[in-house]
Amino acid sequence: MNQLIKNLTSKTPHYIRCIKPNNNKEPGVFDDNLCLNQCKYLGLLENIKVRRAGYCYRKEFKKFIERFKLLSRDTWPHWRGDPEEGVEIIAREVGLTSDDFCLGKTKIFIKKPQMVFNLEECRKAKENDIATIIRAHWLTYAYRKKYLNDIDMVVLIQSMFRTKFEVLKYRDAVNKIICIQKIWRGHSTRKNIKKEWLKYPKFCAKLIWHQWKYYCARKMIRAMNEASKKASHWKKVQWPDETYEGHKYLKNSYQILKNVHTRLSCRKYRNSLTSERKDYLEWKKVAMDNFKGKASWNESLKDQYTKDGLQIGENSKWKKICTDNSKVVQSFDCTKFHRRKPSKEVPRKAVVTENDLYLITTAVGLKDRIPLANISEIGCSTKKDGIIIFHTSDKKGDLIIRTDNKCIEAVTQIYIAAKKKGKDIKITVNDNQNFKNSKATLPVEFANGTDKLLIVPGK
Repeated sequence: MNQLIKNLTSKTPHYIRCIKPNNNKEPGVFDDNLCLNQCKYLGLLENIKVRRAGYCYRKEFKKFIERFKLLSRDTWPHWRGDPEEGVEIIAREVGLTSDDFCLGKTKIFIKKPQMVFNLEECRKAKENDIATIIRAHWLTYAYRKKYLNDIDMVVLIQSMFRTKFEVLKYRDAVNKIICIQKIWRGHSTRKNIKKEWLKYPKFCAKLIWHQWKYYCARKMIRAMNEASKKASHWKKVQWPDETYEGHKYLKNSYQILKNVHTRLSCRKYRNSLTSERKDYLEWKKVAMDNFKGKASWNESLKDQYTKDGLQIGENSKWKKICTDNSKVVQSFDCTKFHRRKPSKEVPRKAVVTENDLYLITTAVGLKDRIPLANISEIGCSTKKDGIIIFHTSDKKGDLIIRTDNKCIEAVTQIYIAAKKKGKDIKITVNDNQNFKNSKATLPVEFANGTDKLLIVPGK
């Protein structure tokens, strides 16, 4: 017990009284009579009366000065003198009399709570004034810094403009001086041309002649360069032919440079082509090489060639016919001539794959299949008909079909497909062809003005 008393007396105890606001345990609801009765019976009113009879506020000198030093100019911002003297200065500044406060050895005692409230209000008002002063100083610093920065930028821009102006002025002066020098040198040279000419040795004439040719060559190259840049396409260049086509010394060089430009442009164009476009142009080229003597070539040249025109590759029945899953490279409608009775024609669909030539019915049923490796020659006439004769090593004999619109592109595609597999098929375009069936070989003649095939029986 003694030890407990000793511990309690060594401390500064503070007592907390709990007030029950209401009997319903509801938040934010205060019963005035209930709270007043509790304050009476707990002795709080007597404690307040006793407290007010004495000094209600007591604070150490250093803490008091630290809190209220901003109320006096003498103690703000730092008080380095005697703490008791600093407290008296602050008290006089706020209007406290000797009856309102009392100074102890280390603390100040204030009797009336109203004086403490006045001190806090004065401190709050002073804080606003100090904040305004700090804000004013900060704005002054920020705007001054911005102003100085703007001044520096203006000076920099002015210096750059002056530098640019002086540079242009200097270049203009240099150009004028050079122009004056050129005019003066030209005048001096023309004035003393005869005297200067006598000073030059004879071999200078050859050097001057070579320099003159170099000058003409450079001028020609510049003219060709400007002409090539102005053209919208490399095939539409307007070359200066009237100047250099018949030039005595530069016509050969001029023609060589034109050829070099054409070759470089062609190579650039070829490199820009896609693989599909290259295959299509190769298709057209092979057709031109083999069928330029055929009457229907001019019309075929303007046509847009299509590979799988009948979309057979997407047909489910076709997938059952083509067991090797070869890619379809050409499909078209045609009529097939009977091998023994050429006067008889039946409608068919021709499908060319990477390995074989198929003849199927209109309902996509297999009728004939000829490997491309068994085709040795393909014959066509020079007329506008679409007759195609396939010379094969098959026991049934040769095959004759007719496709009026797809003759040239079909034969060409068959030729290309066979060539990719290492088979070189010969293409013959003339009006005298032979047809071989299982019995004999018959000559075939093509006549103008008829759309019928004429087979002449041979011996």
